[in-house]
Amino acid sequence: MAKRSIKIIAVMIGITLLIGSLTLLLRAKNEKTPINYDMEMSINPTTNFFGQKEDQTPVATVASDAMVLSRGYKLVCQNDYLNLYLEEATMGIAVYDKVANYIWYSCYDRYLEGGYTDAVKNIITSGVIIECYDSTTLNEATRYSASDKEAKLSYSYLSDGFRCHCDFYTSGISFDVEVKLNGQNLSASALLDTLEEVPYKTKAMKYAKEYKLKSIILFPYFGSENYAINGYAFIPDGSGALIRFTDTAYNTAYIKRLYGDDLGLATTTSANFLKNQNAITLPIFGINHGYHQAAFLCEVEGGYGSTELHSYPYMYSNINLNRTFFKYIARDKFNVAMASSSSGALTLINDEPYNNLYHLNYSFLQADKATYSGMADNYRSKLAFREQDTASCLKLDVVMQDYKKGLFGKNFITMTSYQELLALLKDLKSQGVERIEVNLIGYNKNGYFDNMQARIKLSRRLGSKKDYQALVDYANANNISLYYYSNPLVANENSLSKQTVKMQNLEIFKYQFKSSLEQVGRVINPKKLSDYFLAESKRYSKLSMQNFTFEYLGSAAFSYRYARSNVPREEMITILKSEMAKILEQTNASIALSKPNSFLYPYISSYYDANYESSKYAFITDSVPFISLILSGNVKMFASNTNYVSDYNLFGLRLIEYNINPSFVITNEPTNNLRYANFEYLYTTEYNLWRERILATYNHVNKVLSSVNGAHMIAHQYIDDGIASVIYDNGVTIFINYTNNDYVVGTTTIPAGDVKVSGGDH
Repeated sequence: MAKRSIKIIAVMIGITLLIGSLTLLLRAKNEKTPINYDMEMSINPTTNFFGQKEDQTPVATVASDAMVLSRGYKLVCQNDYLNLYLEEATMGIAVYDKVANYIWYSCYDRYLEGGYTDAVKNIITSGVIIECYDSTTLNEATRYSASDKEAKLSYSYLSDGFRCHCDFYTSGISFDVEVKLNGQNLSASALLDTLEEVPYKTKAMKYAKEYKLKSIILFPYFGSENYAINGYAFIPDGSGALIRFTDTAYNTAYIKRLYGDDLGLATTTSANFLKNQNAITLPIFGINHGYHQAAFLCEVEGGYGSTELHSYPYMYSNINLNRTFFKYIARDKFNVAMASSSSGALTLINDEPYNNLYHLNYSFLQADKATYSGMADNYRSKLAFREQDTASCLKLDVVMQDYKKGLFGKNFITMTSYQELLALLKDLKSQGVERIEVNLIGYNKNGYFDNMQARIKLSRRLGSKKDYQALVDYANANNISLYYYSNPLVANENSLSKQTVKMQNLEIFKYQFKSSLEQVGRVINPKKLSDYFLAESKRYSKLSMQNFTFEYLGSAAFSYRYARSNVPREEMITILKSEMAKILEQTNASIALSKPNSFLYPYISSYYDANYESSKYAFITDSVPFISLILSGNVKMFASNTNYVSDYNLFGLRLIEYNINPSFVITNEPTNNLRYANFEYLYTTEYNLWRERILATYNHVNKVLSSVNGAHMIAHQYIDDGIASVIYDNGVTIFINYTNNDYVVGTTTIPAGDVKVSGGDH
């Protein structure tokens, strides 16, 4: 019996080994060449992956001072560009844009004709809406400034606007709102330093109720309309997205917090109606009415750390209007674990509201600036960028080494040595690749995932110091930038660092690495960022390290607790900006970040993993290159790694349209060496297998983008289905044809599935 069992076990082991061998053979066979997808594919140019052909219908309007006054508004103030009007009963406003000859209302201007109930009319006409918590039960209530049963409004008038004291007396909550004109801009602020929260009690109530402010919405229906006019909302989703006003009904809405979720909170009431595929990295939205007629861009200039963007398409919540607005979150719910509690957690809200100022700025745009391109130009004009070379470029993420778990610790794997990297760079240069940006991943002694806060030391497994210096010297002489990959805001879980932070609920603030070994790290106090970096500055200089890629930092925006103090998210953002400024003031470093939040734009040289489409939710009608319109000519943009693209021709056309450079992740050794290692999820990286595709993609994209090196993208539109036009300030226009037929514009023919460069030196 025992011998039979041994035989069975032996057979099973043999079968297992055979299957394993076949798997490795198949893996090796599959890696011989990347699949070529350059076949003609059927593309529908009317989907929301693309933009729509512009509707050139104007909005019919009769704009006059008398018209606004006849609707019950009073003129508050005016300047050379704008008139500001107020409807005192509701705190509704109207703005007359004299340049565009257009009137903007804070409510749907034909709401009396819509057959709405009184409750819906209160929602539409309210200039201010608040939500509040019952502090005993944490149940929520909503109050409207248009309801005289809930709010009392009193005004004082200024030379450039007005101030309103909003007393939501049925909740015991009051604060001031200030609205002003400044040139072609309107500002609206909720002054939370005037906030009062007092118990509310009527004679019929046995006990007083205490309410706490949850949120504030200012002018939620400003610019609201529907398919009755030619218009759209711009939202900063992905690369940028438009929601055109149509008569298609939707029952979902776009609701996301600026800069993504606050990971410092264990929230209980996250209102994520949508999967958070793309975090919002810009604190703005825009509304357009009419073709080249009138538009505005709204920006959160204060309170962005705790603000949500809401965009409601037609018929959402059974209201036949498109409306987009910001909601300021004054307090959040979060969980605190209770070891002795049977429920496991206690739900709390923060004692004090987050900030003492919530500030919005509306910039009014006219004529050819009344477009999403004009909105991008307006926002870009407010940013300060570094002087730097933004010429078209190829990016390579190079995995140098990794490790897998061994019987007695870690077994390190060398994937690309210094000599091997030098050889492949020489190969690419010999094939005409002019500029290369190289990310060295795992160049340090114990690889990327180990000893993150330790002193920088080069790995001897990758070669000698002489080999390393030869790589550096060649790069410096041949337009190759070496970037060193690190994660300065994260320490290993077993780190002894005393500078790690906690979440607001006192739990350890953890960071999940993108790793097949599922490693967890701890978040470092952001105030220590420059200290850690500058402490190594002499070492960096000695090793000729000038360029750095900081993982995670681009999307980092969180509240935290450190040294018994809570640091709100907006203060953290201020700290992060200050730390980045210190690094650049004391070094000549160039810094690359992945999908960075816009407040970091002034500090970066390269933008990685750039989106080339929106999230394409059903109610989104267009994907547009809004971030490219802001950054082109100021910051180099690179796509996510092309190793995982299916249709290379379509992808190349999109990179050209969006002015985004190609990127690949590579190793010298076969990818199957990474099995069971941190980078196991990278399933095809071997340079020899990707060499032809790298060269083909670079040549395809660089041939066109080299014509606009250093130029700003100033206008973008679709002139027909599948036909995009991109204009740069150096006089170059690039036409992209996504269709299977040639297309003629004037005397210019754009070949099917190709591009045409016009103007400039062409």
